[in-house]
Amino acid sequence: MKNLKISLAAMLLLASFFASAQEKDKMDHNKMNMDGMQMGPEFKNKDLTNAYERYAEIKEALVNSNSVEAQKAAKTLGEALGEVDRSDDAKKASNDIAGSNNLESQRKSFSKLGLEMESLLKGNLTSGKIYMDFCPMAIGGNGAYWLSSIEEIQNPYYGSTMLSCGKVTKIIEK
Repeated sequence: MKNLKISLAAMLLLASFFASAQEKDKMDHNKMNMDGMQMGPEFKNKDLTNAYERYAEIKEALVNSNSVEAQKAAKTLGEALGEVDRSDDAKKASNDIAGSNNLESQRKSFSKLGLEMESLLKGNLTSGKIYMDFCPMAIGGNGAYWLSSIEEIQNPYYGSTMLSCGKVTKIIEK
């Protein structure tokens, strides 16, 4: 009976170890594409990496015209920016998105957020690329920028209405 308990405990410990290793492996693969290449950009500071990932979540929510998800992502971005120096203006824009459920208002604040994020991220990239995209029709025809980890245009200002409207104007690299 004692040997059975020891064997059972050893098997549970081993199963726990393998489950933990599989979860870590799965999480590491989330940042890789099918070729095993790194997808998202990485920065000198893990807080900037975290902030950029939250920014990308806001962009994705706006591409999908989902104001609720944009609010949630903006709230987490605001928290992440609390750890980043010189981020007060970006935090304000993020808080404006988090405080509104109106897509048009969120998109207007997102245009300010993109410019603020660019200034925080520029010069801090250690791997990957960030594409600075521009849509000349956004924000009442005044045009607006946004950042993206992919070269393909996915316009957060018009969602599915004009998903591919825009162009890459700059590539930020290491």
